[in-house]
Amino acid sequence: MPEQTIKIGDLVRLRSGGPTMTIAALPKPHLDDLCTAIWFAGNEVHSARFKVECLVSVPFENSEQSQAPRSSW
Repeated sequence: MPEQTIKIGDLVRLRSGGPTMTIAALPKPHLDDLCTAIWFAGNEVHSARFKVECLVSVPFENSEQSQAPRSSW
């Protein structure tokens, strides 16, 4: 996502594909250039750190979450 600003809560995917992920933490200035993304695989929550350049934005309308049934709590 070069030249794009990402923020916590944005939906992203690896340029090479994979699940839709949510940005949970941004890179720490002067420390690293990695952001933290979280995603679900079944009922398990996963997280990993990625270089911003390895990610692309995913519009909500095109994500798996927009197709999932809504909870009715």
